[in-house]
Amino acid sequence: MGRLNTGYLMYIIKNRILKIMPYKYRKPFLFVFSIISLYGYFKFMMIISTKIFGMPSPYLISLQTIIKNIIELFKNSYGINGTIFIFLCLGLILIYKYVLPIQKKASEKKYYGKSLYYEINSIISMCYLIITILTFLPFLIR
Repeated sequence: MGRLNTGYLMYIIKNRILKIMPYKYRKPFLFVFSIISLYGYFKFMMIISTKIFGMPSPYLISLQTIIKNIIELFKNSYGINGTIFIFLCLGLILIYKYVLPIQKKASEKKYYGKSLYYEINSIISMCYLIITILTFLPFLIR
């Protein structure tokens, strides 16, 4: 038996099934998939840095330990159920703020709204850039 190709399944979900839904209902799924793909990109860059340098980038390892320490801190403080509840609430709040509509006033050309759609997308893009820089930073310092 072969391995389950999760990349192809994600492709089918993102490009086939989500195209059926209207755009405003698609936004929460796009947000979740962007977070999942950011994690996948981090793991991919960890593998790339291992192939290039013979060991993973120490900066990526330190970033990974910081995130693990934060999760351990939450687990020690609130327990596993409390940690899941906190991260679930945080995720739901971010998804809610992500999908709020951005409206345009009829008399002006300014857009207004309390949506964090563009801000969250720019933060995710900056995370991609930071991960890329941290991957190749040991190559530049040598």
